[in-house]
Amino acid sequence: MSGAFLEKGTIRRQLRSVEVSYARGYKPSYDVSGVPDGVLLSINLAPTQTDIALGSDKARPIFTPTGSSILTPPGIDVHERSEAGSKDYFFLHFNGSQFAKDSEGLDLLRTVEADVDPFIDPAIAAFGREMRRHLISGEVEGALYLEELTSLIFRRCALRFAHLQTGPNSPDLGRADLKIVEEYVAAHLGQQISVEDVAAVLGIPARAFSTAFRAATGQGFAAFILDRRVRGARHLLEQSDETLASIAYACGFSSQQHMTNAFSAKLGISPGRYRREVTR
Repeated sequence: MSGAFLEKGTIRRQLRSVEVSYARGYKPSYDVSGVPDGVLLSINLAPTQTDIALGSDKARPIFTPTGSSILTPPGIDVHERSEAGSKDYFFLHFNGSQFAKDSEGLDLLRTVEADVDPFIDPAIAAFGREMRRHLISGEVEGALYLEELTSLIFRRCALRFAHLQTGPNSPDLGRADLKIVEEYVAAHLGQQISVEDVAAVLGIPARAFSTAFRAATGQGFAAFILDRRVRGARHLLEQSDETLASIAYACGFSSQQHMTNAFSAKLGISPGRYRREVTR
């Protein structure tokens, strides 16, 4: 998945539990989307301006300062675009099944919600710079060293998001609350739906809602929204003669291609092919 966001000339190393991709220098503009099948962490070693959407059809401009990172859990729809310019960053694509063997990995995957806002951790930035030095040097040995660096980065992420775990003072979402959420999403499926908007309907803080929703459903809110959009598209493909583009916009996708990517990732078949099979 991470390869879709990187241009030719990128340095890549496939390790036991993570694919390390490093891009540096002048890069052309790009506009890509997809659904990572593992944990995706970007480490920016130079300031950049990017439009990003995590679990949403609406990208917003994000300034990522030097040393900042963005962490995306698996199954979250990612849409990113950037103008041409100088770049210096890593993608660490952690294998989801490998993470599931680690107790801290399970805690991290259960608690972290897709958050487009970058965070700065000096230790992660330092580990990223050391990985850059190692990769640029062209050393072919040292896989164990790179594994250790990525392991340290993972531990720092786990520590950072540990405070998001449900605690005794976190609100619980009952059936009535979840029904309100489902009805709100259904009524606004063709629009941008934010955690803040839904949390406001329930009268609780956005971060508390994200944690409580995951605890109640076992699923992050962004992944839930994507599932509902795909479900809506599936229904319209079966019951209407609308064009694929019209269905995409009606279900809140930013484009037909955006819908195709999400639909194919979730169901293993393209929308066009699905329609042909269910209507023949």
